[in-house]
Amino acid sequence: MKTRLNGLYIVLTISSIFLPHTNVTAMERPEIKDSERHSYEANSQLSARLFETVDKRVLNKVIFDAALHSKSELVQLNALKGLSRIGGKNILPLVKPFLSTSNDELRRVAVLALGQSKSKQANELLWSLLKTEKTTIIRAEIYLALANLTEDNLVSKFLSQKENKLSVQKSIYHSLAATLTYHRDIKQDYKLIDFPSLVNQVAKDNELSGPIAYFLARVPNIDQYVLPSQMTGLTTSVTSLKNKRLVARLIGKIVKKPDVANRQILSWLIEQSENKDIRLATEAIRAMVSFLYIPQAKIQMGKLHASSNILVAQTALQVLADSTLTGKEILSLLKKQLKSESTGMVVAAMSGLIKRQERDDMSWALKIMRHKSTYVKVNFANLIFEKDPKAFANVLKMLSSDPNQIVANKVKKLINTPASNTEESNAQINGTASFKLAKLSSNKTVTLKTSIGDIVIKMNPEAPYSAHNFVTLVEQGFYNKSYFMRVIGNFVAQGGDPIGDGEGTSGKSIREELSFLSHTVGSVGMATAGKDTGDSQFFINTGDNIHLDRNYSIFGHVIKGMDVAMRLAHGDQIIKAIVE
Repeated sequence: MKTRLNGLYIVLTISSIFLPHTNVTAMERPEIKDSERHSYEANSQLSARLFETVDKRVLNKVIFDAALHSKSELVQLNALKGLSRIGGKNILPLVKPFLSTSNDELRRVAVLALGQSKSKQANELLWSLLKTEKTTIIRAEIYLALANLTEDNLVSKFLSQKENKLSVQKSIYHSLAATLTYHRDIKQDYKLIDFPSLVNQVAKDNELSGPIAYFLARVPNIDQYVLPSQMTGLTTSVTSLKNKRLVARLIGKIVKKPDVANRQILSWLIEQSENKDIRLATEAIRAMVSFLYIPQAKIQMGKLHASSNILVAQTALQVLADSTLTGKEILSLLKKQLKSESTGMVVAAMSGLIKRQERDDMSWALKIMRHKSTYVKVNFANLIFEKDPKAFANVLKMLSSDPNQIVANKVKKLINTPASNTEESNAQINGTASFKLAKLSSNKTVTLKTSIGDIVIKMNPEAPYSAHNFVTLVEQGFYNKSYFMRVIGNFVAQGGDPIGDGEGTSGKSIREELSFLSHTVGSVGMATAGKDTGDSQFFINTGDNIHLDRNYSIFGHVIKGMDVAMRLAHGDQIIKAIVE
């Protein structure tokens, strides 16, 4: 019995990397014939070759033809998902036949693959399929795929669709948010959009209100189409927590200048900025940037930047730093924060001061150059270089000789002088592991011991190579003393940077592993700068970021310490990372 099941075990284990375990379990059986055993062994070998060619991003038609014509549904599904990860127009002929299959799972993965094909023909195929497709989850996937492919006037085309199912209606708005995030240059006549009607739908405070507000906040120059006075109604009619977060975000996009309605809106924002829900509070704080001409707004921001909750304090201070406020009062407030124990607060204060002052006014800079924090000095160097590299040439030269080698090498890179031999090469190396090793990593758990508490992340088999890359870097000690350098409340906490300015990497790139997993709160994704550019930086979703779906690889999920993740702020560190 044990010998007979070995072949079955191998193929099912390999197949389970791309597919839920429920599908695998359904195929298990106590007895199999020799012919079936040979079939399983053949599928096992084919699957292994399939994973390898997908990992290499090689469209090996011999392997894919064999996999797509396999009698095993699991192998076919893996092949289609592999094609979606390779992407490009050359996958189209291989995917197209599966749009007419009666198998819902195969059809859905085929739609996913078309969305990654970057082909105009794929647009036509998907619009045609939308006319006949009856399965709700596939209709929702079609909109996501069309959003990835994009086309002119896509917004008005989507909004003209008549969908009865709530999940599909949500998908339309989430898909539009995605396309307006990654394709902001698409041609669209926004005068064709009935914005008042959409705002009225948000006011209903139902399940569709959030997705609509989510989309509206992504519309370019939305303040030209929706007035602040239209927001006052939302501040009274919307009472559910999840929708209030998105209304606060929408207000931040719409209110850009003084208006008679602003004082009423500000009263609501002040109330929300003190909410115990950190996601709502930070959205409200960021929205107040255009209200700072009103004394009550400045008073509230002064109060919030001194909050004991460091994320609230940093968010408020950054809003003040980025604002157009001038004068002794704002300069005094910012200088005071240079003494903060929080490195993130120091960096936010520096950004505000450097924005407002010239070199000769920055006597405080001498103390910053002697600051004990790598994070502070690296960001100081970046800020003065961005402001005026010539004016700060002497300061940069001094920093290039800093005893802290990380700081010195960073500044040398900025001013284009040779860095020391201890600096890692910037060359991108293919760091993708073998499938066998990746499979082992995809079931492990990692504990991040941060400067404010522990966060436990369970790896996900849907992204074995990303998981292996993460686990390997943890085992190598790479993440020890690395930084969370990009933290935005109700969005993400991005970490994994050993330098702290967003440019720190391991020097090894990995492949994307797109899937049906969604960027909901607690999911962990791989940060990238384009297709197949994953490295060491990762992000924990602290908000529901559906617009990131099908664009970033999710390789894990926080299973413990999400309260810690929600409190992370700029400059917080991973003291040590451990593989459990």
